[in-house]
Amino acid sequence: MLPVGLGTAGQLRSIEIWTTSVRLLEAVDAAHGRHFEKVVVYVRVITDATEGWGEAASLDVPVRTDPSTGDVRRALEQYWLDRISEAAHAREGWCPESHVIANLAGSSPVDRVAGAAVEMALLDAELRLNGRSMASWIGNTAASVPFGGLVGLAGDSGIGLLEAAVDALRIGGASRIRTKIAPGRARDQVRAVLAAAQGLAVQADANGSFSMSPDDLGELLSLDAFDLACIEQPLSTSDLTATAALGDLLETPICLDETITSQRSARDAIRYGACGVLCLKPGRLGGVRATLGILEMAREANMGVFMGGMFETGLGRAALGALAGHPGATLISDVAAPATYLESDPCSLRPPSDSLQSLHREPGIGPWPDRSALTLEASTAL
Repeated sequence: MLPVGLGTAGQLRSIEIWTTSVRLLEAVDAAHGRHFEKVVVYVRVITDATEGWGEAASLDVPVRTDPSTGDVRRALEQYWLDRISEAAHAREGWCPESHVIANLAGSSPVDRVAGAAVEMALLDAELRLNGRSMASWIGNTAASVPFGGLVGLAGDSGIGLLEAAVDALRIGGASRIRTKIAPGRARDQVRAVLAAAQGLAVQADANGSFSMSPDDLGELLSLDAFDLACIEQPLSTSDLTATAALGDLLETPICLDETITSQRSARDAIRYGACGVLCLKPGRLGGVRATLGILEMAREANMGVFMGGMFETGLGRAALGALAGHPGATLISDVAAPATYLESDPCSLRPPSDSLQSLHREPGIGPWPDRSALTLEASTAL
C-alpha cells in the first residue's frame, strides 16, 4: 500500500538550483565508459514554513536510457522553475504537493529525472514540516540495512587491482559484490571477483553490452558455471522478447536495470517473463512514489528487487536506504554512504558500520548539502 499524502509544505517563497562537483575515490570502468567525476544538481524549495532539498540522479555523459546532467539541469532551469511557480500561483501561493509532480512532468527521460529531483525536494519539505523521516513515512522500521559494493572492469593494470578492490569492499562490510562485465572479458572478470569475494553473493552487470550472437550467447551461457546471483541487463533495453528468450536458456536469473523506466515497463517485464530480478533507480523512474508503486507490483509477483545507485551524494543515498528497507526490496541494495566511493560527500551521510548502513531517521529524506560547497545556478521567487 502506498503511503498517504502529507499535505502542502506551505506557501512557496522560492525555488533554487544548486550544483557541485564530486570525484570517485577510484574510477569505475563499465561496458559503456568510465565513471570518475560528476556534477551534482540539487533542487531547493523554500516555503513560509520550511524548506526541502532534492538531488538529481544523473551522470555527466548520457548512458542508454539515462540523460546527461547538463540536460537535466537545463530542464530544471528552463521548465521546472516556472512550472512549479505556476502551479503555486494556481493554488493561491501554496506549494503543489509532492504527489502531483508526476502529473506536471512529461514522459521523456529528462523529464523523469528532473521531476524526480523536484518531487524529492517537495517531499523532503513535507516530511520535515510533519516531523517524519522518509523511512517512517513508507513504513520502514529498520534502523539499518545491509549494503552491496561495486567494482568496475579490470583495467590495464590487470586482475590484481580488481581483486584488491573486492577485498577492500568485503573487509569494509559489503554483503554483496556487483561487478561490471563486457563481451570477451566476462569469464575472467567474474572468476577473479568470486575468488576475492570469499563466499559473498556476486552479480554481474553487463549494461546492455551483449547480443544474441553466437559468441556473446556462448559467453553468457558459460557464466552459469559461476552460480551468480544474477546477470544484470545483458541485452539492449528495448528487446524484452530476446531477453525472455535468453532467460529460457540461462540458469542464472536475469536482472533488468536500464529497461525499467516506468511502472508500465516494469509491468511489461514481469508479464513477459523477461527477468527474475529488478534493479530500481528512483530518478530514472520519475521519483519516490513511482518506485514505491513498482515495489508493490514486484512484491505481488514475487520478483526479486534491489535499489541501484548512480554515485549519489548523501541526500540521494539516504532516499535509497529508506527504499531498501521496503518489504518489496528483497535483495541487498546499493545504499552504502558516499564516504565509501566519493572523495567527499557534501551531505556528510554517516558511513556504514558493522556491515550495515544506518538509515536516516530524523525528519526529512536525508542530510542537506553544505551550501558553502555549492554554487547557486538559478532561482525564482514567487
